[in-house]
This record gives sequence, C-alpha cells and structure tokens, in this order.
Amino acid sequence: MNSIILEYLKSLKKKTVSLDELTALFTGKTTYTEFASYIEELNGENILAPIKARGRNVKNPSLFYAYKVNTHLLHKDLIEEIQNLQLQLKNNISLSAYYRLNRESFKKDLPWIMKIDAFLSEKGFPVEEVCTPERSFQLVSDEKWIDQKGGKKLLERLKIWDDLKITSIPDPLMLYINPLVLREKVQKHLIIENKATFYAVSDMITKTSFATVVYGCGWKIAGSMHTLPKQLSLEDRVHKYYYFGDLDYEGLSIWAHVKESVNAIPAVPFYEALLQTSCAYGKTTQRKNEKALQLFSSFFDEEYRMKINNTLESGGYYPQETLSKEVLHKIWRTASWK
Repeated sequence: MNSIILEYLKSLKKKTVSLDELTALFTGKTTYTEFASYIEELNGENILAPIKARGRNVKNPSLFYAYKVNTHLLHKDLIEEIQNLQLQLKNNISLSAYYRLNRESFKKDLPWIMKIDAFLSEKGFPVEEVCTPERSFQLVSDEKWIDQKGGKKLLERLKIWDDLKITSIPDPLMLYINPLVLREKVQKHLIIENKATFYAVSDMITKTSFATVVYGCGWKIAGSMHTLPKQLSLEDRVHKYYYFGDLDYEGLSIWAHVKESVNAIPAVPFYEALLQTSCAYGKTTQRKNEKALQLFSSFFDEEYRMKINNTLESGGYYPQETLSKEVLHKIWRTASWK
C-alpha cells in the first residue's frame, strides 16, 4: 500500500494532497489502521507534512484532512540518478530541467540524451552552421527528429540548441558547371565529399558528360543538395546524382543521408579504383551504420562487397585522396556512368 501511495504522490502536479484523495487509494483488504500507519510513516519521513489549518478527523488514529507534499524528498532517487548522469556526460549538456519534471519525462528523453552525448564526445560542438535535417541525422540518425519529433524542444531543454549551430536555411552549393551539356534532358551531377578531390577534378568537367561537380563538405551537403536544380534554373530536367567520398563508416553514413535527400548513388568507377589500392588505418572511433553499409555494398559485385566489408571490419578505410588527379580524370572521362 505504501508503494501505491508513493507512486500516486509522484504523479501529482500539485504540492498538496487531501486525505480524501489518499483514502480513495484504499483497497478492500486494507484497514484504516494500516492506512493511517502508512500516512504517519510518510509524515515521519517528512514526505508528507500536515496542513493543520485544514483540521483533522476524529478517527483513531486521527489524520489531517490535507498534507503538503515534499517533492524533493519524494523524488530523491530520481534526483540522485540525474545528478549521477550529469557527472558522466562529457559535454555541456544540462540536465537541470529534469529536476522539475517527472521520471517518465526523464526516461523518455534518456536514449536521445545518450545519443547526443555520444556524438558530441566524438565530434565536439560544430563550428559551422548546417540545416536542421543534416544536424538531426548527425545527432540521432534521423533527419526528421528535430523538426517533426520533438528534437528542438529537447535540445533547448538541454541548453545546447544555440551551441549546435542549426539553421533552417540551406547554404548555397559550391560547384563547377559544364555549359556544354546544360541543354540535355538528363543532367548528371558528381558530388565530391572532400575539398582536395573536388578541386582535382573540377578542371576536367568540360571533358565529361556531367553538368556539375559539387563540393559535398562532409555532412553539410545533405541539407542543400535538393536546391541544385533551382540553383541551376533547370528544374524541368531529370537529375541524376553520383556520390564519391571516403570509403569509411562515416563516409557511407553521409552518402546514405544524401541518398535519402536526392537518391544519389555511389560513383562506382571511382570506388572500384579505390578498392584496388592499399587501405589505410586509424579511424577507430567511427560508428558503424549497418544499414548504410549493406545498401552501399549492394551496388558492387561480390568480390568488391567482400573487400569493403572485410576492410571496414578490420579497421581499415580508403581515403578518396588516394586517387591521383590523373587517375580521377581518366576514370571520370572514360567510365560508363549508368
């Protein structure tokens, strides 16, 4: 019975409770004497304090008609849990708002808090602004979480919204244009993750059948890529997107996010050339995205699929800068782009 009373008190949104409310918790098997002993026990623990001005009943033992609820003592275990978690968090995440909320709110938000902390522990707070879908995907692997699933409210509750540099306006794309193909019905676009490779291929674009080469800038591209047809004033054309980035877990996650935005496919000829070079090692903190890995691997034949999976599983990766400018030019110019 005592646990039933405690749970009821924890659910209250007010700081007082009447004797009638507590009596309503009675079960047929609980005597008044037993019930009164529970109330007096809570009184002795200072969880309940009688409001003497409201009077008391004439039963034996006598109970007051109303009590103040000491919410601090009532939620002592939750407060300690919040305090312990606060000490574990490695970033400027503030849990102070949860001292005023109930356990259900804390438990509901806890998985998101841990995902956010894991991302910030690995990447730190960002230095550049990006749009909400991109930052949302980075934090919790769900591009709709901030805008549509309560993410903004939670980030504000944690007092880190401003630190995450989130904007609702996508940045303009950095790109090179091939004017020789802009009349074509199908416009092909090559998205390059890293700046060095972007500049390495940019002066070759007029020798290819591609309309643009776009600088991906890591995660930043996902929130802006859908603006490309409008930026080119070619919204009436069919657009096909090819993506080339580092062949590592993060690179695959970025590609998967771009695919969700504009249905970009891997630039397979470039990746196949990468897979014929020696892999590098050292990126040990990246998180595996099994869904992205499987989807990416599906674009390659069995031999390459095995090599991709085995290399990444062993801690290896392929930086796109491994391919020289000359090799990049030859592949882009001569490969069959399906």
